[in-house]
Amino acid sequence: MAGATSSEEAITSIKTLSQVLEVRGFHLRKWHSNSPDVLSRISSNWVGDTSNLEIHPDECSKALGLTWNSVKDTFIFNLKVNFPDISPLPDALATKWKTLRKEFEQICSIHIPRWIHTVSQQVTLHGFCDASELAYASVIYVVQPQADGNTKVTLLVAKSRVAPLKPVFIPRLELNGALLLARLYPTCKNIFKEYDVHLYAWTDSQVVLSWLSSHPRNWKPYIANRTSEILDLVPADSWRYVPTKMNPADIASRGLSPKELPRCGLWWEGPQWLSCGMDSWPKQPKRDDQTSLVTRERKRTAFSFPVSVNCDFIDSLFLKFSSFYKIIDIFAFCFRYITNCKARVGKMKSNLDFKGKCHVPPLTTYERRQASNKIFSYIQNLFFKEEINCLKANKPVANKSILSALCPFIDKDGLVRVGGRLRNSTLQYSAKHPIILPNQHEICNLIVNMYHILYLHAGCNVLLGIIKQNYWIIGIKKIVKKCIHTCIICCRYRATTSKQLMGDLPAHRVTPRRSFSVSGVDYAGPISF
Repeated sequence: MAGATSSEEAITSIKTLSQVLEVRGFHLRKWHSNSPDVLSRISSNWVGDTSNLEIHPDECSKALGLTWNSVKDTFIFNLKVNFPDISPLPDALATKWKTLRKEFEQICSIHIPRWIHTVSQQVTLHGFCDASELAYASVIYVVQPQADGNTKVTLLVAKSRVAPLKPVFIPRLELNGALLLARLYPTCKNIFKEYDVHLYAWTDSQVVLSWLSSHPRNWKPYIANRTSEILDLVPADSWRYVPTKMNPADIASRGLSPKELPRCGLWWEGPQWLSCGMDSWPKQPKRDDQTSLVTRERKRTAFSFPVSVNCDFIDSLFLKFSSFYKIIDIFAFCFRYITNCKARVGKMKSNLDFKGKCHVPPLTTYERRQASNKIFSYIQNLFFKEEINCLKANKPVANKSILSALCPFIDKDGLVRVGGRLRNSTLQYSAKHPIILPNQHEICNLIVNMYHILYLHAGCNVLLGIIKQNYWIIGIKKIVKKCIHTCIICCRYRATTSKQLMGDLPAHRVTPRRSFSVSGVDYAGPISF
């Protein structure tokens, strides 16, 4: 199919195309035109035979599956109503079926103009989309000013799709209607590629407008994929809101009987304000992007920050200090600060003298003991978490656990201690039930080093006996040997002195002789006592 602005241009196109194809053996026949002048100037052998046309053979012909009335230059629907009788049907359905069959016959009375008047170089395309539980549809109108000052609105193209059998969220169907409309725009723009085309897209779903106003990455994949394609075809600033009563796509989405369709002015001519200025267009309401219908499709964004276990702040403190007492004092002051922050301001002011200087009292034994207990509790929860959970649930630890042979229990301070059989002994509580500690933590090295120095660099066996009076460190012997081996003072005292290499003895000392055959004189005189 092709068109021309004048009869001469049409004749020239026909002859040129025929000559090009005849060179390769293709002979074009069955030419039809809405211009009698063109048909009269074409050879009778080239004009199509109309004797086999079914409707008005003198006026109509088939064009790409459509019946074309060349005199009125309109498309019509040549519908054959040969529906078989369906029986038996209930009375209510039978009545509806008969009514529907009669209404289908009225489709033949619909005439759709083929030619779109393009007087001006400025063309405006208005697209509408809508959806319902039955289907979703889109329709595009061409709006262009005429020479007499009026504005002509023409239905250009429409398309609809049946909704999926599986129930779908209505705003999602509305978005599919918007996608269907966006995919129609490139075809329509290609038709008017020589004109100045302006695009406007209309929808009655404020949820869809909210989705299109934000970046696609903010939504879940279903919404993001469709909004991304829509925005690539139609910019976001071209989308506007239209009330449902003024939306012609609502007719296609809900359906209209064949009897009502020819007289539906909203469908064929669009809303009345299309032929008026922009001042008469529907006012855009303020959108609320925080409604539940909008936010339910928002993608939840999770931020992940890599954290190195080796750089934990608490564990790093044990590596910064080489004294167990120093660590205890640091944690004790930290816990005191936390306690003071929780207290009332009036109590905190009691530590300030009249000059406004802060007076820090020394740490008490109770504060140091509490700090050490919290340190040990932290370490035990770090390495013996499963065992502690079993003990809290009054269950024995697993046989594969390293603590299974120690009969562990949790004391009143929340520390895991060795059980054993010394409960009735007169020894101190810490000696009967020492605190269990893992050998992987740096605190064990600090404890062993503290006792090694405190007991004047004691040896391995002595140091083992002393430490076990308070702590049961898993694999302690290896730690003790390492501590003694790396101790500088112990290395100094373990060092052996070098022995002087002596000269050879005189011959008379090593040769057998008679008594007094060799005598010596004390050069310095006799030694007197």
